[in-house]
Amino acid sequence: MSAISTKPNVPKKRSKLQETWRRFRKNGRAVVGLCIVIILVLCAVLAPIISPYEPNAQDPRNRLQAQARATGSARMSLAGIY
Repeated sequence: MSAISTKPNVPKKRSKLQETWRRFRKNGRAVVGLCIVIILVLCAVLAPIISPYEPNAQDPRNRLQAQARATGSARMSLAGIY
């Protein structure tokens, strides 16, 4: 003899947060957008580690001047590499 369940088939109760997350995961564009936002936030938080240079320590007047080697020569190749 097989066991027959007499309980009615009632769906599990989910919280609003669980239901929202389930619906959000079904939307592929929303998931991609969330990934992009997370990447941007991580870049902003990790900016001091990614680029440890001071952003305000620039010399705009001399930005087009050729860089001199340690020997004092101002000669530079066409590609900007010594």
